[in-house]
Amino acid sequence: MVGTKHDPGLKYRNQVMRGKLALVDLAGSERASETNSGGQKLRDGANINRSLLALANYINALVYDALVRTEQRINPANERAIE
Repeated sequence: MVGTKHDPGLKYRNQVMRGKLALVDLAGSERASETNSGGQKLRDGANINRSLLALANYINALVYDALVRTEQRINPANERAIE
């Protein structure tokens, strides 16, 4: 992942930020009955899915917050409260 960030506070005009993102399918999408999973494996899969859902919700909230801040910067007359 490569991007440029234009920030007047930066020392150099076009600093390059690099990052690495690894996506891993931890829980899979198989049905428990088809994989003969049960007991602890089934609970582990459910917990992983719950954690992934929480992570997705958090990322969506960050994106929404960034979009709202961008919209307010572009349109300063917008004074409505974001709930």
